[in-house]
Amino acid sequence: MLATVGITSDWLSRFVPSFLEKHPDVTLEISSLTSLDAFELYQYDVYIGEVFRKDPKYVYKFLKDFQYNFYASPEYIEKYGYPKNLEDLKNHRLIEFNIRRVSGAFKSTDFFEAINTEERQKISIDSTIGEYKLAEKGVGIACLCEELSFLRESNLIQVLKDIQPVSVATYFVYHETLRENKIVKVLLHETKSHVYVQPPSYNPVLS
Repeated sequence: MLATVGITSDWLSRFVPSFLEKHPDVTLEISSLTSLDAFELYQYDVYIGEVFRKDPKYVYKFLKDFQYNFYASPEYIEKYGYPKNLEDLKNHRLIEFNIRRVSGAFKSTDFFEAINTEERQKISIDSTIGEYKLAEKGVGIACLCEELSFLRESNLIQVLKDIQPVSVATYFVYHETLRENKIVKVLLHETKSHVYVQPPSYNPVLS
């Protein structure tokens, strides 16, 4: 199985246990990459993540829109102040997900794109947990998925609450040749059972 790093670092653990209970003899290999090109190259059976183009080789099942908000630690806010709008982010250090090493990454993964690149004081890292940890340590402001279990238990404070959350539509994708595969169907069922399904913000192809 191939999935984005945010999904493999946290959300995947919610449905993999119940799936393995139903198929205890299955060997499950999970890798983090944000690219359908990698899905094809490394011959994985399932990809979970963002989708931006239609390919007849694959079956696409919408899962949900993941919402991303801005977060900072109390210590950071006390030291550097509370941003009141997106323009204020120019005066703050931004913790970005590093997409330079991830092939096939798309524009919407840049949650700070409203801020001119040359005006940003930033640090980037290719790890969702790393983003969270840096924000927790007071390094800067991070844009994190509101569903992260460790975020709910942290002392991070959501900033810019009046800003519309960044929404990323997420899909369960598999090869057309596996359309009737029973194991893939069970994995899809277990995945869907752990999401609140809502209309996608963008829908390239549903089957």
